[in-house]
Amino acid sequence: MGLKMQNQTPILDMLKSYTGKNYARLFMPGHKAGKGINDEYEFNALEFDVTELNETDDLFSPSGAILQGMSLAAEAFGAYKTHFLTSGATSGVLAMLLSLKRGSKIIVSRDCHRSVASGIELNCLKPVFVQPKIIGDDLPACVQADDVISAMDDNKDASAVIVTSPNYYGICTDLCTIKKACDEKHIILLIDASHGTHFAIGDPSLPEYAGLYADIWVDSAHKTISAMGQGAFLHVGKDAYKKEVSYINLKRALMMVHTSSPSYPIMASLDMARKRLFAQKQEWIDHVKFCQAVSERISKANGLSMPVKEAFENGEIYAYDSTRLVVDVSLRGLTGYAAKPILKSSGNVEIEMCDNKRVVALSAPWDRQAVKRFEEAISALLPTGEKVKQQKAYYLKIPTASSHGGEVEQVKLCHAQEKVCAQAVGTYPPGIAIIWPGEVYSRDVICYLMEQQKNSAELFGMDGKNVLVFK
Repeated sequence: MGLKMQNQTPILDMLKSYTGKNYARLFMPGHKAGKGINDEYEFNALEFDVTELNETDDLFSPSGAILQGMSLAAEAFGAYKTHFLTSGATSGVLAMLLSLKRGSKIIVSRDCHRSVASGIELNCLKPVFVQPKIIGDDLPACVQADDVISAMDDNKDASAVIVTSPNYYGICTDLCTIKKACDEKHIILLIDASHGTHFAIGDPSLPEYAGLYADIWVDSAHKTISAMGQGAFLHVGKDAYKKEVSYINLKRALMMVHTSSPSYPIMASLDMARKRLFAQKQEWIDHVKFCQAVSERISKANGLSMPVKEAFENGEIYAYDSTRLVVDVSLRGLTGYAAKPILKSSGNVEIEMCDNKRVVALSAPWDRQAVKRFEEAISALLPTGEKVKQQKAYYLKIPTASSHGGEVEQVKLCHAQEKVCAQAVGTYPPGIAIIWPGEVYSRDVICYLMEQQKNSAELFGMDGKNVLVFK
């Protein structure tokens, strides 16, 4: 590459081109091109991009504005302590897991984010998996409270439980029942509540907020409310001390995985997002009603359905977030993978994710027009007359290798059978690991992942068609 090429700015050019197309943004971050940041703030990210100075405070040794901002957040979210994260919810999840006793046993919902796999590996924790409920053949719900409790009964030496609620489809589990069991057994309850920050307003039209039950939990504020990308909150519950949960220990763990140069614009956006969420609660309440009306109309359209809404009405799930629009397009002869580019090309609508049968759109009160465009575009999808091939949701039932380590090598996925996985692999979104480090690649896993690639799904943990395995 010659010196002349150094005049190019490919990423900047790409972003200018993308933003100039004015897509209806039904994906994260939740501020949706700044619409969720009120004009009153005169927010200027570049001007606010400073470092730790006498006047600007220090995220890991706060005494001024940052301390005040985190205290306001703790009060609003009902926590004993809240810490701002500018390295994403991933850093908070890692800190939760690294704060546990090294090598201890932990009950894990198998539908957890890949960051949980990383935290478990880093702290040499011993996972005991609880499988999520599957609705029909392929819609992943959350883990069931009874299954989590059963795992605790079978593993009395477990020190903690970590569950995800809500999941990527907006489905929630019965956290109240899980909390009671954890308290009775003196087990720490960790919750990855990344997709449910807006539940904190406490309105009955939304599911119950994770902070009512967790000992430690993470809110990914850039997913549903108006913080910038990588903005998140790490919270410690008010009663967590009863289980010897130490905020000092948690903060120490966080310092090991969080950037030492935190973004001040992201911290400012966390401040603004918290203020808007709680000072303007009514806009979320109104938005829930708006989305419910949209869902009702879509569900009545020929060849379309709202599977999460239907599962709740049929009593198959505990609760769900109606602001997350999950539409099954398979009866129109389309996979979600096929529908996604059609929505983009015909309706100028960009969604968050898709799977074999469904598309998933993330909405917020400040993008009503985007939701209307989505409704129009999804309703206009033309039937193909074809039948969508059923594809069962896949999770490994139990690890087939309990220990791992040493040198790794890269091999083609098609040649990985019987080799031990060295890096979590799965689809992103939602970022759920289909296979974890230490598990053995089976023919079924390989075929499943190759099918996802064939469907143009985005996979993490792979380099092209290659995967990492232990030698």
